[in-house]
Amino acid sequence: MKIADIKLIIGGRSMGGRIASHVAAQGAAVDAVALFAYPLHPPGNPKAIHALEDLTRPEIRFVNRQRGSGTRVLLDYKLKGLNVAPEQVSGYQREEYSHLAVAAAVKAGSADTGLGILSAARALDLDFVPLMDERYDLVIPRIHYKSDLLQPLLALLHDTAFKQEVEAMGGYHTEDMGKIVAELD
Repeated sequence: MKIADIKLIIGGRSMGGRIASHVAAQGAAVDAVALFAYPLHPPGNPKAIHALEDLTRPEIRFVNRQRGSGTRVLLDYKLKGLNVAPEQVSGYQREEYSHLAVAAAVKAGSADTGLGILSAARALDLDFVPLMDERYDLVIPRIHYKSDLLQPLLALLHDTAFKQEVEAMGGYHTEDMGKIVAELD
C-alpha cells in the first residue's frame, strides 16, 4: 500500500503528524474515534496530582495501560518530552488492559492514579484532571473509501444523534468527527 492510496478521516485534538509518519513507515494505521485521556483520582484528588511531572513524586503510586495501547504510547511520548524516565514513575511497570481496569485499581486503593477516560472515572465515581488529549484517526485506503461496506460507518460518524451520545459519555470531542482531516497523495 502506498501513501497515495490513503485517506485520513476523523478529527480530534493534539498528536499532530504522528499518524502520517506511522502511515509512511507502515503503509496503514487504523484506530477509530477521538478519545481523551485524563488522570483518574479518588474523589477530591487527595494526592494533588495536576501534571505528568507529579507522577515522579515518590509517594504517588501509578497504574499504567498495557504496552502498545494508545494511552501508553501517548504517555511514553509525553514523558520523553519531559525528560522523565519510566523508572522515575512508581508503578509504571504495573499494567492494566482497559481504562475500566485502571479505574478499578484506583478505586480499590492499590494505585493513586492512572490515565484513563472520563467514562471510566464516572463509572466508578472517581475524579479526574484534564491533562492531555489522545487523538485517534481512522485511516482508510482510497480504494475502500467509497465501498458499500464502509458507508454505514461513515454515515454513523456524521450522525448528530450518535455524536450527542458520544459527547454524553464525557471526555470525548466530536466536533471534527467524520471530517476528512488530511488526504495523503
